Amino acid sequence: DQRKGSLSQDYVTELLSDSKNRLWIGTLSGLHKYNPANDQFTNYQLFEKNENSSVYCFTEYHRRRIWAGTGSGLKVLENSKDELFKSFKVNGVGVTGAIKAIKEDFRGNLWFGVNNYLCRLRWKNNAAEIKRYCLNPDSTGSSPDYQVSSLEEDEYRNLWIGTQGAGLFRYQEETDAFTLEAGIKHPIAKLSTDVIRKMKADGKGQLWIGTLEGVAVLGIKSRSIISYQHLPENKQSISQNSIYDLFFDKTGNLWVGTYYGGINLLYSKKTPFFYFQNNGKKPDLNNNVVSAIVEDGTDQLWVGTEGGGLNHVNLKTGKVSYLKFNANDPRSIGSNLVKCLYKSKSGQLWAGTHGGGLNLLEPNGLHFTRYKMVESPLNGLKSNNIVHIVEDETGVLWLATEDNGLHSFDPKRHNFEHYHSKADELHKLNIHASKTLEIDHLQTIWYGGDQGLYFKKKGSSSFQEFIPKSGSNSIFPIKKEMTSLMTDSKHQLWIGTGSNGLFCMNISTGKIKSYHTKDGLPSESIKDLIEDDSKNLWVSTDNGLCKLDPHTDEIISFIVFDGLPGNEFNYNANLKDHKGQLYLGGLNGLVHFDPANIEKNNQKANLVFTSLRIGNNEQEAWQNNQVMDANLPMAQKITLSHGQNNFTLQFSLLNFIKAKKNRYLYRLEKFEKEWNLTNQGMATYTNLAPGTYHLKIKGGNNDNYWL
Repeated sequence: DQRKGSLSQDYVTELLSDSKNRLWIGTLSGLHKYNPANDQFTNYQLFEKNENSSVYCFTEYHRRRIWAGTGSGLKVLENSKDELFKSFKVNGVGVTGAIKAIKEDFRGNLWFGVNNYLCRLRWKNNAAEIKRYCLNPDSTGSSPDYQVSSLEEDEYRNLWIGTQGAGLFRYQEETDAFTLEAGIKHPIAKLSTDVIRKMKADGKGQLWIGTLEGVAVLGIKSRSIISYQHLPENKQSISQNSIYDLFFDKTGNLWVGTYYGGINLLYSKKTPFFYFQNNGKKPDLNNNVVSAIVEDGTDQLWVGTEGGGLNHVNLKTGKVSYLKFNANDPRSIGSNLVKCLYKSKSGQLWAGTHGGGLNLLEPNGLHFTRYKMVESPLNGLKSNNIVHIVEDETGVLWLATEDNGLHSFDPKRHNFEHYHSKADELHKLNIHASKTLEIDHLQTIWYGGDQGLYFKKKGSSSFQEFIPKSGSNSIFPIKKEMTSLMTDSKHQLWIGTGSNGLFCMNISTGKIKSYHTKDGLPSESIKDLIEDDSKNLWVSTDNGLCKLDPHTDEIISFIVFDGLPGNEFNYNANLKDHKGQLYLGGLNGLVHFDPANIEKNNQKANLVFTSLRIGNNEQEAWQNNQVMDANLPMAQKITLSHGQNNFTLQFSLLNFIKAKKNRYLYRLEKFEKEWNLTNQGMATYTNLAPGTYHLKIKGGNNDNYWL
């Protein structure tokens, strides 16, 4: 007896997509099959009167038949053509009792738990044989703790048995017996509970175990256990500890179903960003606005902050010490607003501050020598607001200031020279508010600020404004704010701007290339630039971070959703340490990561249509309105009458790795020449003329991989 319609109840226990692409659904009141063409379900009556009609588990086994574990025993699809299920019998005797776990092993044996026993079904000369095992052989009777709740086989062909209250067992084929491998009382592989509900092997040497008390990950070779549980203070922890299901999708994402905490998703492609903040956790910065970072020997950092002075971080111990301005101590740092840090070739640490001038850390590591603005001396510092420091090959420091141009400083002679708009011709420089400095391989000094880009070649006594060569004038912004400069390993100069994007200049030829949001940048406002060991460029902005491959021009963006503590970064606040790890300062702490560990999602995903709306009415094939021959996404074509020319098509890229970052390009041929870019997954058209149109859609995933 079959009836079409909806599910018989909402409590779904199991799903199975078989080799014929049929979707089977188990519920507490029976078995169903989904028909995507009409978006309806077929309900199968498998049970005799007074039988327990719950369907707990499925598998496709032995001649590709569907085997179902139910509350009343083992059922099998005997006739695929007629789709008739019957109780499975051996020698005329049915397998009765509740079956909540079923699994085929690599030898073709079918394992399933019945009540408090584990059974093995195998075929010999086309005859079925069943052997029953007791996981607790010392018990004179069955124990409810030993009820089999989950079965899994790993890539090493180990068969794992999860129980309802006795922990985790493994089948030993050589002895045809079972050993306890993890549990509350296990001496090494300890679980927080013996109640196991679901297990999945990831194919990478790990067994993921869903329990009553969170998720445990067993190293199959090492037998080590890592536990994941809900932590109220950590929004990225699992939402609830009572785990009911685990599922790895085709891209390797792990889906975790909980009792009342919804679904949790662990991405297969990781972006392991870490960060230090003022949050009470080691290492604990005393201010979240990080403006400068330098390395101090091995595994130690100096971190400049906007308000917390200078932080010294021991990365091994997590200990942080603080050097702050003290009005009663003239040898303290001149201001708590540290704008930049520079470690000279001679090993001296220099700190540029807002309001406190230039500061040199003394050898004792506790006190500073201050250089501040004075009115009278001609060779003195003319600003107490220093934002960037670089050093040329002669050991002279160049200081960009926030409000009074550029200074050079000779530490040996303690002599400053001032370059500004009102100076003589040798020192004239039409930049008032500075942002950035860079010295290239030819010892040319590049200087950027509110009025464009200037440079001084080696041997020259004066700066001149940079004017692009003919052909580059149209793309390079003249007299616009320059915020970041960097020369890469190929001796190219990268130029970040305040609102006009990013530029790359070949210093030898003068050829310039531009990058903008239309090319994938997260923002036109560039804060800082740094090159990693793989020659990729990392661009920090006011709207996230991106990785740019100069060889392919591919850009991948990262935001809070990817694990960053915030989207806005600071000017000139970066470091590549001796290990190749990157550190980036921003308004929400200090981010650090290993670029080699940032995984790219280049896996293909299907693009499907999800709905059609004409006016405000969603269309369904069963309405018999001749608009679609089947429901989306199964429909092959859409036919609209002349009065149905106001419609919206919705579509979706089935990429579940940070799906909020999916984007789409679409174009209606014969109507549009240009592609439309959207992250909404819909296209609306009105007042189309009669005709045949083709809608073309491209989907881009979270890492800007277009399909």
